[in-house]
Amino acid sequence: MRRFILFLAVFLGGIGLITGVLAAEQTIKSEYQLTPQYPWTKNFKVKLLLYPTADVQRIEVRWSRSDILSITPTTKVLKTNGTKSPYVVSFKITPRRKGQILLHASIVYYSGVSTYVDSIDIPLEFNDYLRLPPGPNYTTYLVIFYVGIFVLSLLLVFGLYKLVNFVIYEYLPKWFASKTNQPI
Repeated sequence: MRRFILFLAVFLGGIGLITGVLAAEQTIKSEYQLTPQYPWTKNFKVKLLLYPTADVQRIEVRWSRSDILSITPTTKVLKTNGTKSPYVVSFKITPRRKGQILLHASIVYYSGVSTYVDSIDIPLEFNDYLRLPPGPNYTTYLVIFYVGIFVLSLLLVFGLYKLVNFVIYEYLPKWFASKTNQPI
């Protein structure tokens, strides 16, 4: 009976119906954090915070496939030592086209005798410009981006000005002088 319940938990957890598992009188918990989306690359990161029990030896995180976005890497395996908690796992997400998606991560905790399954669902919606709804730091990133472009443009113009002045007022007169002083 115990094996049947464990099989049912693993099977239903793989489908995404179980959101938390009670293991050895302790709850296995998983949380996520979205970092702000960068306006110049449209990328953002998802950080998973995993709180395993002490008897877990390995953790595997696997993302569902999607045509709306790409996830790098799609699968990650962690070796645990039982002392560090929470484990933080980061994934880079790049949107490909607009739309809504329920991003699903299956998290499997392997211990010496059993396997525990958890899942996380993250609702995302991308607009025509492949952006998430703006977060608190999005405006700051946007301002930094445009100020950076402005400063780089000023540096480029200043560098070209200095290069042209050097060529016209220093290099060319010396070159002409060296050419005119030589015998033919």
